[in-house]
Amino acid sequence: MTIIESVHLKRLAEELDRLSQQNESGILILSSHTEEGSLYFSQGQLLYATSHIHRVRRWSRSVDKYCPKITVKLPSSLNSSLWEYKLLYQGIRRQELNLTQAKAVIRRVISEVLFSMSRYVDFQFQWEAQTALQSGFSKHLSFCDSEVKKILLQVTQMQTQWQTAHLSHLDPNLAPILTKPVNPKALSGLVKYLNGELTLWDISQKIQKPIVTIARALIPLVQKGLLKFRMLPDLAVQTDSVAEQTNNLTVQTEKTSTRKQPLIACIDDSPVAVESLKQILEPVGCQILSIQNPVKGLAQIAEHKPDLIFLDLVMPNANGYIVCKFLRNAPIFQNTPVIILTSRDTVVDRNYAKIAGATDFLSKPPNPRETLQVVRQHLAQKFPLLRAYNFREGAKKDPAPTSDYTVKPMINS
Repeated sequence: MTIIESVHLKRLAEELDRLSQQNESGILILSSHTEEGSLYFSQGQLLYATSHIHRVRRWSRSVDKYCPKITVKLPSSLNSSLWEYKLLYQGIRRQELNLTQAKAVIRRVISEVLFSMSRYVDFQFQWEAQTALQSGFSKHLSFCDSEVKKILLQVTQMQTQWQTAHLSHLDPNLAPILTKPVNPKALSGLVKYLNGELTLWDISQKIQKPIVTIARALIPLVQKGLLKFRMLPDLAVQTDSVAEQTNNLTVQTEKTSTRKQPLIACIDDSPVAVESLKQILEPVGCQILSIQNPVKGLAQIAEHKPDLIFLDLVMPNANGYIVCKFLRNAPIFQNTPVIILTSRDTVVDRNYAKIAGATDFLSKPPNPRETLQVVRQHLAQKFPLLRAYNFREGAKKDPAPTSDYTVKPMINS
């Protein structure tokens, strides 16, 4: 096996080699503090890769690159975990594309997923055997051990180039956007793509240059304060369950407009965290809505439409960053304050929280004065009664401002 310089990729290569030799069927679950993904295997052969970030965008981009003359229509409901693979297989059977094109699409997706995720220092993976993946897939439309090693070598080379160019801090899934006008002729015409609507991957494909070349060219603009990055939502294709929940989020009544007391949701699997917020916020007139399972609780959140949301990052059934992005993509919650409340308080966590669309960031256990300050900062205009409460046990008198009440700002991306 080719020596893999990256520690993460070397460990991953060893695991993939084991799965191939033992003819395993199942899912290798990839994870980091901000992203989750999966590698699907059938009898030791790699079928496909997915990531929670830009799954449909990545798929569409790869199809456009390798099958530009055909239109692979997405189904109205994506209720299969491997709908991309099945669409390619159907396309081959209908002779709309050939095996080489289909494998090129999959190879590109796998490379992007592995490159994006293996950059994180806390990159981990865990095997989950699934007998359902033992059959029903084409041996021709899959990747054997030697093909997987070639993909890993390519990803390693990309990662080396990325690090050599001092781009380790930059996420290729982000979209660059100019903050000030720049000469359109600058950067060989690259400026017209810096509109915040295209990720670095997208731009790389459009101008047919390596992504590291694109990113390196943009660094001087960042250093001069002319450019920033933002996270884009995925393309609007959803599974049945998510689509139903999203529809619930977008169709609302006006019953909350006359609410006299602020309703604050706490999305956290810990009853202790919820109780702590109740003790801090209920004395000043706030109502607390407890959501222990964010996936199952989406309908409840949509029904009550809280005025502010506290969100944990680490929960057994959901990733807080992904939940935050989902809320931000729902029109009725685009302007709702989302406060990350977590025990994981690092510069990296604060930065990713901002990228995900979080409004603010607090550490656990919640400090009463900081928590009240955040709530009043974001809700006092909507609920004037909050202005009358002191930070000390709800006493009705504004305290003199002191530095003790300052909440640590989030890190700018």
